[in-house]
Amino acid sequence: MLSLAHFLAGSGYDIVFIGPANLALRVQESGFRFHFLPPFLLTPEEVEKSEKGWFSMFLNNLTSSRYSTQKQVFENSSAAYRHFLNEVKPSLIVLDDHFAAKSIFYESLNIPVVTVQTMFPPMRAQGVPPFQSGYIPRQTPLSLWWVECLWKINQVKRGWRYFKSWVMMRGQTNLFALRKLFPASNLIIDFDRCFGLGVKG
Repeated sequence: MLSLAHFLAGSGYDIVFIGPANLALRVQESGFRFHFLPPFLLTPEEVEKSEKGWFSMFLNNLTSSRYSTQKQVFENSSAAYRHFLNEVKPSLIVLDDHFAAKSIFYESLNIPVVTVQTMFPPMRAQGVPPFQSGYIPRQTPLSLWWVECLWKINQVKRGWRYFKSWVMMRGQTNLFALRKLFPASNLIIDFDRCFGLGVKG
């Protein structure tokens, strides 16, 4: 992202980074402004699972609404984002694809967003295996068939993880929260990748 920031700054853009505090020093030493903001608008499900454990989280969701809790988290974090955006008034948001779901929030504020890859691309492509597989493909029918098998295996594993989360959270996942918070969004959640969620539209 710093390389892209230098390129954009050379093209006349005024660059302001946002993110967690541990990134501030490196960004500022590179000559850019930095503003601390929490990286997520909703509590990541994996963080919640690791803090509470599966069983405790399930019991909590039996007796209370996870969506109500996440809505409060969103209202607090989005207020900080709105305050920053009102001060800076950005003409463009350059967003790491890892946080692509935040595009839905920025869309609601009519701010253009460009997502960029800062690691191996997770998107599905013809003849390209999921990068976690470690498989090096060849341009042979057998290799192409095996690549498709690796993608199916990846999707089954991801589907199983999502199903477990859906059960533990009684359907009130972060994706559910996003759709409920932004029912008018024209963006489409992209599942056709080897990890994470993307956004199309």
